[in-house]
Amino acid sequence: MATIFTVDDDRAMLDMYREMLVMMNHELVAEAIDGHQAITIYKKFDKYPDIVLMDYRMPRRNGIETMQEIRRINPSQCIIFITSDQDAAIQARELGANTYVLKPFRLDTLSSTINQVLVNTLKK
Repeated sequence: MATIFTVDDDRAMLDMYREMLVMMNHELVAEAIDGHQAITIYKKFDKYPDIVLMDYRMPRRNGIETMQEIRRINPSQCIIFITSDQDAAIQARELGANTYVLKPFRLDTLSSTINQVLVNTLKK
């Protein structure tokens, strides 16, 4: 089981992540609706989550800016970008995201991506 922090400005997506993570036996530790809120919440963690699921297009601070700030706080944080914009996903990967998932996606795609990131993290 992994601890996961979800960041997305679409509340329906946050609800879907919550349900999917329960089905995958992962623990949702927090949710944020924009990049600014994500940074505020992240700084308050006593123990950082195993994975951050990060949307790209958000108000106040986009996903790439948010990822870069999280990486300044914790350089080893695992971040999975989730977006419908393939160019943004590739850019996020080039700038340090562990991987990405393109919307729309299936439960098994997200599950296997999370599991692969966890396996790769354990190898380090």
